[in-house]
Amino acid sequence: PDNDEVIDETTDQGKAKMELRKKNKEAFTSLALSVDDNTSIGAVEAAITDKYKTGSTKQAWDNLLEIYQPKTMANKVQLLHEFTNNRLKDANTNPDAWLDELENLWKRLKNAGINKTDEELIMHVLNNLPMEYDTVVEILENKIDNPNANLTLKDLCERLQAKYQR
Repeated sequence: PDNDEVIDETTDQGKAKMELRKKNKEAFTSLALSVDDNTSIGAVEAAITDKYKTGSTKQAWDNLLEIYQPKTMANKVQLLHEFTNNRLKDANTNPDAWLDELENLWKRLKNAGINKTDEELIMHVLNNLPMEYDTVVEILENKIDNPNANLTLKDLCERLQAKYQR
């Protein structure tokens, strides 16, 4: 709720709106404290308006995304290139860190308007593992081909982590 909205705090709906207003203020303060360059500070400060005197967290976040995750073709090409060429370089590297990086890129691609499916992400992972994972990949590929089995990202992560810990 914006600052101009009169809220009746005696009702459940009013209490919920006051809680939302409080959460927005806390989140906005955290966001404002987390930025340290002039561009980011400006983007966050631009979300302080007459309507939202303590700042709109959503607007500040949208401003930051517009700056740092533009939806330009050049940005999409760069993200897609980074995703496509991202591989687990060796079997001594923890696959969880690599998978986290891939999922982050995957989300950034979605934010830029390039929608990758879970299946595409799974196929990318299976095709970009070092040869020490060949046995695990073969098992997982068989699971993919089994119509009664459903290989999820969670399953994939667990299998790769189990192999890494051996």
